[in-house]
Amino acid sequence: MTACHRASSFLLPTVFDAVGDLVGLLDALPVERVIVVGNDWGATIAWQMALMRPTSLQASLPSACR
Repeated sequence: MTACHRASSFLLPTVFDAVGDLVGLLDALPVERVIVVGNDWGATIAWQMALMRPTSLQASLPSACR
């Protein structure tokens, strides 16, 4: 994932990097649509995934509960 590759540099990964990694993973897998579940910071990724690639999702379930 992008976050792992950038850990030693001064550039911190963004939510867009995480979504890009998920899109790349989905493109490599034999699936058409997925359900994304995210909690806390993962909720932001779930929301952004729904905004950027809605055709790849069956559902997006973000949760920011603690």
